[in-house]
Amino acid sequence: MSSKENRSYLSQDKASIELSTKHLSASVGEANSTLTMTPAEERKLVRKIDLHFFYVGFLIASPLSSILLVKFPVAKVVVLTVLIWAGIQMVMAAGKSFASLAVLRILLGAFEAAIGPGFTIITSTWYKPSEHALRHGLWYGGASVAYIIGGIMAYGISHINSAIKTWQVCERMIETRGNVSFKS
Repeated sequence: MSSKENRSYLSQDKASIELSTKHLSASVGEANSTLTMTPAEERKLVRKIDLHFFYVGFLIASPLSSILLVKFPVAKVVVLTVLIWAGIQMVMAAGKSFASLAVLRILLGAFEAAIGPGFTIITSTWYKPSEHALRHGLWYGGASVAYIIGGIMAYGISHINSAIKTWQVCERMIETRGNVSFKS
């Protein structure tokens, strides 16, 4: 590329940068006006923010959970974190404000940070190294299929219009599955 062509590209880039800067300053100037949102837009924004709280806790606790899994018996760390994680899941039903639910979501992410790696370590101790890839593939693949089926079932159950409440439908499905499992 000649120096003349290079200068031409640079001047085009400079012009586009100046144009975007002018557009940005115009947008920032308009931002001083009062921001009005409809209730639906506000709920959508809060929902987007809420979805990220879990990952904040997960990212902060991941290094700590790795250290715990190395320093202490893996089975005990996993059992303890699963029990605390389940307790936080139950306490979420009592959350009444956005702040309390945000804190609970962060704690949920923090305690879930050790579960996946812990199960991976436990799975790797049960099988030979040549079997690890297949077992982990089945484990992660099975979890994905369960998420898909569970999501579809939850969507379907939530749209049932009958005298029976949706939680009662879920309870009867669990009872039926339990009866089939224990009788066979």
